[in-house]
Amino acid sequence: MKLYPLFLDLKNQDVLVVGAGKVGLRKTRSVLESGARVTVVSPEFLPEFAQLPVRRVQRAFDPTDLQGRRLVFACSNQDAVNDLVAELAAAQGTFCLHASKPEQGNLRSGAVWRKGDVTVAFSSGTELPMLTLSLKQVFEAAIPNDFSQKVTQWSSERAMAITLPSPARENALMDLKETIQENLGMVSDPLLNFVAVGVNHKTAPLSVRERIALRPEEFPLMLEHLQKHAREVMILSTCNRTEVYMAGVVGDPLSAFEGAWGQPLREYLYIKHGLHALKHLTRVASGLDSLVLGETQILGQVKRAWQDAHNSGNTGSILNKATQLALQVGKRVRTETGIADKAVSVSYAAVELAKSIFGDLQGKTALIVGAGETAELTMTHLKANGIQDVIVVNRTVERAQKLAEAFGGQVCAIDMLLEALPKADVVIASSSAPHYVIRAEHVRNALKERTEPMFLIDISVPRILEPEISHTEGAYLYNLDDLTAIVERNLAERAKLIPHAETLIEEGLTEFKRWFRQHHKRRELKQAQQQARQVAQEEFDGLESALLRLGETEKAAVLSALQRATERMGASLIRELLHQEKEDRKISHG
Repeated sequence: MKLYPLFLDLKNQDVLVVGAGKVGLRKTRSVLESGARVTVVSPEFLPEFAQLPVRRVQRAFDPTDLQGRRLVFACSNQDAVNDLVAELAAAQGTFCLHASKPEQGNLRSGAVWRKGDVTVAFSSGTELPMLTLSLKQVFEAAIPNDFSQKVTQWSSERAMAITLPSPARENALMDLKETIQENLGMVSDPLLNFVAVGVNHKTAPLSVRERIALRPEEFPLMLEHLQKHAREVMILSTCNRTEVYMAGVVGDPLSAFEGAWGQPLREYLYIKHGLHALKHLTRVASGLDSLVLGETQILGQVKRAWQDAHNSGNTGSILNKATQLALQVGKRVRTETGIADKAVSVSYAAVELAKSIFGDLQGKTALIVGAGETAELTMTHLKANGIQDVIVVNRTVERAQKLAEAFGGQVCAIDMLLEALPKADVVIASSSAPHYVIRAEHVRNALKERTEPMFLIDISVPRILEPEISHTEGAYLYNLDDLTAIVERNLAERAKLIPHAETLIEEGLTEFKRWFRQHHKRRELKQAQQQARQVAQEEFDGLESALLRLGETEKAAVLSALQRATERMGASLIRELLHQEKEDRKISHG
């Protein structure tokens, strides 16, 4: 007999327990946990009942005891009494559990596992209480210790998710499903093996970020190490973040990251799986996760990170599609929201800080150490804000010359840096080097030749201006972490644009999920075809002798084998596809 499972709300409901032995005590405690009002009727009581908040009636069962009861437990040590209780309860339509002969009652009870608001009941469908108890123990061992707290959090997240407009609602519900699966060890969705792990300005101080920032020549070695842990790998290393994106992960991504850098970093690391990782990459490319909201450099940096990984053979279908999506959405965010209309980047924030010190940059001279993209952006902002003369210092003179010509600046070879330093009102360091390029003694000597103070800002990672410069009279040194005030003003100005950008990101995630489902189904279909060929081969192998004497009977046998192979393949594939469609509908409808 197949039983129909139900969960009853017994809060403030009247429940009767007939019998006050060990079984009656166990049932009484169980319904008390559900908030029931319990009356126990029995000629004798175990001492434990005195500690329970129940109404005790010490006498034999009377039929009038059933009046107004929502639920009855027949737990007496006398079968005749239990039989009578079950018969009378059934006659008046009351649920009754017969403890000694369950088939005579209209209710069954199995092993129950309860954590907070989550209740799971186990029933074997047969009279095997040891089986249901064992199932409960197996289940309980697999559930995390902090499960009830997580359930409360997940319930709050779902309540918030269902209030969102489409497609954000569907994406939020999918994210929640993945989170629950991860916590229960159900990493069955292959997309959950797409991982983002790293540090950024939110999780690690500058001293940590500069320790793990990569120079271009270090990328190949890091990629070689990380290849051992994933089929696809991409490294993104900028001023404010060092992140690794991996698909087809094998093992622990956090350990893989720490192993690549050769130092303990776990307290600073974050990790995101599946759509969480994809959403993170998309927000990064859109400038929503930058120190300066909406900064434009990051889009090009993501593109170059992918190109480096692709050119070294470290990308595949997942990383290619994920990065392509992130770049497309990043461009849409900029063009459709206007979040980047006003120059907002680390270099712009540096110029704003210089203006806050000097008040006016008209007629000032700036010295730029570095000739990369950040230096070029800095020069653009400096010229737009009144800087008259610009001196470009770079290890590669040709690159410095090209940059200086574009902006009407002067070129200075790296070995002439200290001679040029006294001319600078503003020094912007935006380069990379294994040591400090300008030290405190250099600045002290330069200030002896000047009558005005010197403003220096180091936006390099690692820093190339010696921190002790800040103790030099007449010198004002700032680094990336000092840009916070400007960043906060930019955030306030642009906060109203974030909802629109997030909507574009959600649309991109919806597109990716659609693509991934099709991609995954194509892989499933390919696997099914391979299985079908194997099945057909197995069938033919079984008919090897018959095929040697191919007659009418053998032909019929061959045809039958083909039909069986086709049926086996088709049935399996259809079941899988129908199941996936059913799951998709569940997510779509919350």
